[in-house]
Amino acid sequence: MDPVMPKRFNIAGPCIPNRHYLLPVIARLPEARLLAKQGDYFVIHAARQSGKTTFLHALTDEINAEGQFYALHCSLEELQGITDMTLGIYSIVDGIQMAMEYSPMANLRANANQPKVANATPTTLVRRGLTQLCIGLDKPPSIFFDEVDCLSGQALITFLRQLRDGYNNRARIPFPWSIALVGMRDI
Repeated sequence: MDPVMPKRFNIAGPCIPNRHYLLPVIARLPEARLLAKQGDYFVIHAARQSGKTTFLHALTDEINAEGQFYALHCSLEELQGITDMTLGIYSIVDGIQMAMEYSPMANLRANANQPKVANATPTTLVRRGLTQLCIGLDKPPSIFFDEVDCLSGQALITFLRQLRDGYNNRARIPFPWSIALVGMRDI
């Protein structure tokens, strides 16, 4: 529980509505909300400290509150500098799992008794993991990957290829409803 403190201006990271002054967040980029609700896969890129993460937190909260879909914010910031594809992919999956632990989906997944991802290699692990995530949920999930441009080289390519494969086959194989890739660079 946060102590009661006066609001202040913030430029050090994501704004927290009850602690920082901020303009209406969702109104700054209403197209993203529409894209997520339509089931689109999209990219958001903007300069450092322009409100991307604050926006993603607000969008995630709003979608979860509406109750039609689940939304998950997953930061990949910790992957900066990881050049090894295997370590990068396992780190992405770990990041998704950690984000899940603190999301509205956590209790559903814990009770779903879904089988573990078996026989997955780094070239299939993200796709298989996201498919398993979708199985057993009562609503389709959207995932917003923040700081995705921290990935580079083969780790980035492998990640994007698995997302594309999942997207291309999602009419037949469960996969997230919507995915946003967010960062400073347009990937």
